[in-house]
This record gives sequence, structure tokens and C-alpha cells, in this order.
Amino acid sequence: MQQIKLIFKEAETCYQTGNFEHSLRKYYIVIDECEKYLETEKDQNSANKDYTDIRSFLGECYNKRGLVRYKLVEFAEAVQDFTKALKLKPNMAVAFYNRGLIHYRLGNYEGAIIDMKAALNWDAGFTSAKQCLEECFIQSIKHQTQK
Repeated sequence: MQQIKLIFKEAETCYQTGNFEHSLRKYYIVIDECEKYLETEKDQNSANKDYTDIRSFLGECYNKRGLVRYKLVEFAEAVQDFTKALKLKPNMAVAFYNRGLIHYRLGNYEGAIIDMKAALNWDAGFTSAKQCLEECFIQSIKHQTQK
């Protein structure tokens, strides 16, 4: 697991320096290794703390890879990653926010509103989600009046 966390840190560093392609490759490795681990451990004891911790970590990895895909304008793939992150870690407000941003950017204001509300449900003090939710409502009303 130590090696996986090192590769994760490398992926984060690549992301922070704008090397998104390399970051994406690193996240693929981390996610693949975590998935393999969970597959071998699920029959052993899914209540095991390591299993639970890895699921949570994997959720974070999917969220981070989704951010990379967002930067690479791979919106459909990013939405898939954020959705996978939320299946693994349903209380991850930032994954709802990230997925909502893509919905907003694509003009799916209703989807964005649903995700921003969910983000705020898990983190009521999430200022960016509040601001985006307000903007989603404004754009949704404008869009409806233009029809």
C-alpha cells in the first residue's frame, strides 16, 4: 500500500504542475491497484478497517482523476469518475460539487442544482457550492424564459 500512496503523491504533484497526461496515467495505476486489492479482500472481510480505508482512498482517487479529466476536457469520463467516487464515498461533498460543475458547464442546470444541493447537504459551509447553486438557479431561470 505504501507504493500506491507514493504513486498517488506523484500523480498529485503532476497535477499541480500542470502535467495532466502524466497525472492521469499515475491515477490509472493507483486506481487499478486499489481495485485489485479490494477484489481480493472483499471475500475475506468487508468490515475490515483496511478494506474500508482503501474504499475511502479509492473514492478520493476517482475524484482526483475526475479533476484531471475535467482539465483535459474529458467531461463524460470525468462525470463517470465523480460518480464512482460517490459510490465508494457517498458523503464526499467535493465530488458532488465537481460533478455539478460539469453539469453546469454543459448547460444541464437541473443536474447541477441536484449535485450542488447534495454537496451542501454534506457540507453546509461549502461556499463555492453555495455560489454555484445560486448561479445555477439564475441560469436555469434564464434558460427556461428563453424557450
